[in-house]
Amino acid sequence: GEQSSRVNFSEYIKRNFALNELRTGLELSTHASAHFIRNELAKAIRSRGGAHQANSLLGGVDEDGPSMYHLDYLGSLEK
Repeated sequence: GEQSSRVNFSEYIKRNFALNELRTGLELSTHASAHFIRNELAKAIRSRGGAHQANSLLGGVDEDGPSMYHLDYLGSLEK
């Protein structure tokens, strides 16, 4: 159902952030994280599996200061 799609997608994103940090030794900025999530949502729409039924809010503080992003299941991103 919808809940399992949200859980699976959030676990997928969390694991990819950890993998990226292991590979590069760097954490993604909030801006880069938002664009990574948006890209994954957009790729899911174009795949056979279909869209993840997950709207997301991403907030963080980094060297650019605080920021918050809204991402919908269709892959649109709003800061």
